[in-house]
Amino acid sequence: MNRRIPAALAAGGLLGFAVAAYPALGRDRYLNWGARPDEVARQMPGDKLLPDAPLVSTRAIGIAVAAPTPTTGSRISSA
Repeated sequence: MNRRIPAALAAGGLLGFAVAAYPALGRDRYLNWGARPDEVARQMPGDKLLPDAPLVSTRAIGIAVAAPTPTTGSRISSA
């Protein structure tokens, strides 16, 4: 028997498992990447344009910046 056949079956089985498990294990995580639960739940700009959308996703990033001080105003010091 050809050795490639078992390897192909194993790869096909792994791919089938990944496709079947995606909705249960990863879909919500990827659709709401980086967003907090309150950000996912609230209405965002543009939501009224398509109120019954078949797919809704909210992605967010966090940007760490220094808060402005009375001496620097709104500028961030480089020192």
